[in-house]
Amino acid sequence: MEIAAKYAMETKYIGITLKIPELPAYTLHKAIVQTLRKNEAKKEKDAATVTGLGNLIAELPELQNRTLQIFNEFPKSWQKIILNMVKIHSPELTELLKS
Repeated sequence: MEIAAKYAMETKYIGITLKIPELPAYTLHKAIVQTLRKNEAKKEKDAATVTGLGNLIAELPELQNRTLQIFNEFPKSWQKIILNMVKIHSPELTELLKS
């Protein structure tokens, strides 16, 4: 998966230019990765990340729009994985993605 690279933005930090994934892309990526992990501790951490960031996305219209845009660019197979994951861990994000 090249989600982080495809949906990256540049920012400066103490004089260094960094490329970091956009928040919506990072959240959707974590939703996919969480379902693939074998390590339960990492699965729980990814789920908590999706829950927290999903709540944030649900509150901010500009993040909602970008999340839907990115989600709709994903293959249907990825969309299905994400929807199944967020249905359990982020009802707010589920509502957004189904809209």
